[in-house]
Amino acid sequence: MDTNSTPKRVLCPPIFFFHSNNAFGQCTLSSMIDLTETLVKWEPIEGISFDFISADVFSRHLDVWVRLVDGRVDVPEHHDLIFQFSRVAGFAVHEEFAHPAQGTVWGREPVISPECRATFPCLIVTGSQWFKSIGAEIEINYQGAKQYRLCTNFPVVDVISSAAPTVRWHVRSKSAQEVPGPPWLGHDPVRAGERSQMS
Repeated sequence: MDTNSTPKRVLCPPIFFFHSNNAFGQCTLSSMIDLTETLVKWEPIEGISFDFISADVFSRHLDVWVRLVDGRVDVPEHHDLIFQFSRVAGFAVHEEFAHPAQGTVWGREPVISPECRATFPCLIVTGSQWFKSIGAEIEINYQGAKQYRLCTNFPVVDVISSAAPTVRWHVRSKSAQEVPGPPWLGHDPVRAGERSQMS
């Protein structure tokens, strides 16, 4: 795949995709399952107290932009959570029940709170088979890389990056038709009402 081509928007299909200066190739689903995978709650910004309905994912070579979509119906305005990753070694998008680790981490995921038992949306993953399978490449070109997992009610997004992402809230009215997008598509990266915080 030509990683310098026009950025593509990924809504929710169960795909698996790598990009790098050295092609990693594709892993089979079974090769990513690892019973030793560990999930740790990651709180990159204050205020994560609810789960997200879906996600938008855009990529451009080493950059990945993710919006976790607030789909609550009982609030006057929505709070979407936006991540800007750089130095990305690879990323994957799966439908929730098609995620290759789903059967091995079920019941072990950190939850939002005792009152909200949904999986916490932001996780750090260690010991995954995917990360191990490209460990040599990461050691050479992406030293210090971490695997991030962003969980919603539909897609689950995994990102391996050697740079901590920028994380911010995007506040929008429930009726708003315009949604944010990555800056390389010409969208204003910071709009009125947004609050930014580096992870």
